[in-house]
Amino acid sequence: MITLPSGRALTVHRLDRCYPVGCGNKGPKLIERLHEYVRRGDRGVVTVGGAFSNHVHALAALGHRMGVPTAAIIRGTDPDFDNPTLADARRWGMRLITVDRASYASRDSEPFRQWAAAQCPGFALVPEGGNDASSEAACAALAGQLAVPAGAALVVAAGTGATARGLARGFGSRVSVVAADVVGSDADGLVGSSPAAVRCVDARLNGYGRVTPAFLAWLSDTWEQTGVLFDPLYNGKAAYWIETAQCEGAHLLHTGGLQGWRGIAGRGQLAAYPLLQAAVSALRF
Repeated sequence: MITLPSGRALTVHRLDRCYPVGCGNKGPKLIERLHEYVRRGDRGVVTVGGAFSNHVHALAALGHRMGVPTAAIIRGTDPDFDNPTLADARRWGMRLITVDRASYASRDSEPFRQWAAAQCPGFALVPEGGNDASSEAACAALAGQLAVPAGAALVVAAGTGATARGLARGFGSRVSVVAADVVGSDADGLVGSSPAAVRCVDARLNGYGRVTPAFLAWLSDTWEQTGVLFDPLYNGKAAYWIETAQCEGAHLLHTGGLQGWRGIAGRGQLAAYPLLQAAVSALRF
């Protein structure tokens, strides 16, 4: 349990410390399915994502550690392959393929899947963010490993919502799962058809991938007071929602994503927060 700058207590369940290279919730979503792909004889794994995707970064890292070839179809025809996320991915042997944004928008369609299969013959396709039944099942199993008491609310940052939906399945009615939408996703898409209720709240602040000086100052204060580093795109915004919504007795699942700090740091936005900047500079992946 930590104490936020307002004095509010928050119990943090830290997946950022449980899986290699900061994979966080991507660990349970990906590790077993990678083993399964190897068992069934797939030549490798291909996924899709943006140029700073936590999912792409985690898949590259895990594939490298497990000896599974990986590839990623990156949104945009001219991404910066030298940004920290994609530089790591290339260092870990991931093949990067670009696609224009209009085509990327159809990434869930059958024609796109067929095109992806043609780019990487024999590779299994993992959807963006691992957003499928396999990931939900892995997160349902994860619920049994989290010490969240009956009647509590567990807040989890949500991009695709797969983690929140899976946790809701795993907990059933015992725990209330709150999906803190940081992307601006369709609420029905985040909640899905899970038999257990998932409450969706807006935690975007000023938009996905964007931060404000006040938010960075709060993250810096939280780091200095608690020693817990939240990323600025997902978990930090979920924790800030808990703070500003004055949620008492809440639990938060820290899903990792700390590599997301490097884009913020690269834009010089941490100069006013030297202790936070030092913590980010010390991150290793």
